[in-house]
Amino acid sequence: MYGTGPEAGGWYTFIGPYIKNTQILICPSQNVTVTCSYGVSYNNMFTDTTSGPRGCKLGAIDAPAEALLLGETATAAGGSTWYYYSPKRYPYPYDVAPYNRIPNPGRHNDGSNVAFADGHAKWVASQTMISNSWSGWTAQPASAVQ
Repeated sequence: MYGTGPEAGGWYTFIGPYIKNTQILICPSQNVTVTCSYGVSYNNMFTDTTSGPRGCKLGAIDAPAEALLLGETATAAGGSTWYYYSPKRYPYPYDVAPYNRIPNPGRHNDGSNVAFADGHAKWVASQTMISNSWSGWTAQPASAVQ
C-alpha cells in the first residue's frame, strides 16, 4: 500500500509488519512528535513521484557501501519527513530550511546517523550531507537518472 506523498504513508509502512516496536523509527533526540525520524534518499530509491520505491538487486549497485539508503530528516518546523533530496540533483536550498530536508546542523554533534545500501550505518557530518559532490548521493542503480 503505497501513496505518492507523506500523507499516504512513507517507506516505513512497508516494514511495519516486520517490526515489533515502532519506537525504533523515532530518534530519541527528536524534539517534536513524529511518526518517523528517518527518510529515504529520494533520488537513490525512487524513479519519480508516482511509481514508489524503485528497488534493485544489491549487485546492481556499483558501490553499495557508499550509496545512501536512509537517514535522519528535518523540516523547518522541527518535524521529519519520509524522504529527502540529493543536493546533486537539486542544489540546496531546494527546500529552503533545512537544506533539502537534511538536518543542518544535525541532531547529533552537527551530523546525522545514516544507513547505506550494504546494510552498514554510521554518523555523517551535516556539511558532508549538504555537499553535492558527496559520493553518497550517487543514484542507484548506477543506470538511474540523477
